[in-house]
Amino acid sequence: MAIRLRAEGEPARTRTEYWHHAVGTALVPYQLSAVGAALRSEIRLSQLGALTVLDFHMSALRAVRRSGLIGKSDMGLVKVDSGIRGRGRCEQEGRQNLLAPGEFQLADLSRPSHVAIDESQGIALLPVRERGLRELAAVRFAADGPYASLVASLGREVTRRLDAYDSVRGARVGAAFLDMLALAVAARLDRVADLPPESRQQAILSRAQAFIEGHLADPGLAPATVAAA
Repeated sequence: MAIRLRAEGEPARTRTEYWHHAVGTALVPYQLSAVGAALRSEIRLSQLGALTVLDFHMSALRAVRRSGLIGKSDMGLVKVDSGIRGRGRCEQEGRQNLLAPGEFQLADLSRPSHVAIDESQGIALLPVRERGLRELAAVRFAADGPYASLVASLGREVTRRLDAYDSVRGARVGAAFLDMLALAVAARLDRVADLPPESRQQAILSRAQAFIEGHLADPGLAPATVAAA
């Protein structure tokens, strides 16, 4: 079951302070500031095996993670931002990326970053302990990429069904996400051959299953069609 945290449950005068604490506890500390009206935000949080998954629903927000905060809270994590609703902008390592629905990006929580989230933005944050991902911080993985699109779609599905996973199913979903993420990153770095065979096989199986589910109404769906895709 997912844990829910809501900023609206706090009085307006203490809401930002409470939300600093909530985000810092659920993910890592950021310096937060609402844009325009009073802060409105909700987090749903669940543990899926090795992944901590957070689904954010929020009003326009700015978040900054500077060296001072990092020094007090560095756990060596990389997070995956999966665009679900609205848009968000991330700046890190001299790069800037605008995240749209259907895309994902990586952010190194051990390095300074600036994040701007538009009204009604929803982002799934999946922290993973993998330092090899950091050279791709704030790099856009577009929705038209063969593996990147599956990472984003799986991220959307995971956040939509956070309340449905028990510990066993959650661990399996988390492992499947990591396999797909590994393949997407390896393809971007041209290192697919470095992946363990079982990871490549699981990722290909996930792609095949996604293709089948998306074409169940197609009378031309056949093994040859799936293999070609």
